[in-house]
Amino acid sequence: EIFFWNPYIRTILGFGYIPIVLTKLPYLGQRLFEPFRQALLSDATLADFDETTYFTQSEVIMKNSQEVRPLQTAIPKIKGKIILEGESGLGKSMFARYLLKQAKRVTIYLPGEKCAEGVSEAIYPKLCHEVKDRKFLQKLIEAGVLDICIDGLNRTSERNRMSVIRFMVHSFKGNMLVTTQPIAWVPPATVKTYVMQPLQHRQI
Repeated sequence: EIFFWNPYIRTILGFGYIPIVLTKLPYLGQRLFEPFRQALLSDATLADFDETTYFTQSEVIMKNSQEVRPLQTAIPKIKGKIILEGESGLGKSMFARYLLKQAKRVTIYLPGEKCAEGVSEAIYPKLCHEVKDRKFLQKLIEAGVLDICIDGLNRTSERNRMSVIRFMVHSFKGNMLVTTQPIAWVPPATVKTYVMQPLQHRQI
């Protein structure tokens, strides 16, 4: 751990190749964050989440499409860049926690209101007492070493929402899921946007 997080030891003993290797091969970087898995998920309170009581039959429509699909089929895991939109109470946060409970990769869960200063700034406090090299950490984050789940983008200001979206589209190369209630905006064309459907009578 000292070897990887100390910039001087990393540069001298790693001959300058360590940052390149970790950013080009994210699965190696994942091992670097494995000791922080629980801290990165602390806000999701997964210990209180019972998978057996989760309703698995919710449905979604991809934006600009008419095809209704099961939510779990449309988003089987956090892969690529995805926005999940839906009215309050349809189960967006529950679904995010459901995915996190099953995730094999190290993933960080961030409530939308904690991203007021930016995504990277919201991640630092979960690691700061262990990781001092912010510049190196920033490179790892942007390279997609960590998967990211931001829950409740609508709970932050419009300016901060745009900051998160810019990070999602332009700075981040990894897997990211963002949930939000309907807001006045145009989601990026490069991001898959799914809209949760109200439960039908048979589902209720």
